[in-house]
Amino acid sequence: MWLHTGVPDEKFEAARALRHYGESAVEPLCVALRDSDLRVRTAAADSLGELEDPRALPPLVETLRGCFVRHSARWDSGWGVAELLKMLSALALTLVISAAARGMAINGSVDMIDRYDDRRQ
Repeated sequence: MWLHTGVPDEKFEAARALRHYGESAVEPLCVALRDSDLRVRTAAADSLGELEDPRALPPLVETLRGCFVRHSARWDSGWGVAELLKMLSALALTLVISAAARGMAINGSVDMIDRYDDRRQ
């Protein structure tokens, strides 16, 4: 698979494309969070946020913990903050959508979820 063996551009595109494969993409995307290329890691985090699968939360948190140790402190303070914000936004979106879905299910309404799904397509 290109996600693990390709050149960085191919791995980046694979990480972005995997979001369309649902649950089966969670594990390879979690592995991609440890890729040496920042763009691949960020694309994997973004795709995991789109998938909204709770299995992705521990790997995302672990990636956030380690995002400042790859290069020099100056490099990491710039790129690490951007990566951190991207991953936090993916995590926050996952949590908000999940909470909204639970709230709607409790109230017996799926209108809001249907509107969200329509907007994503």
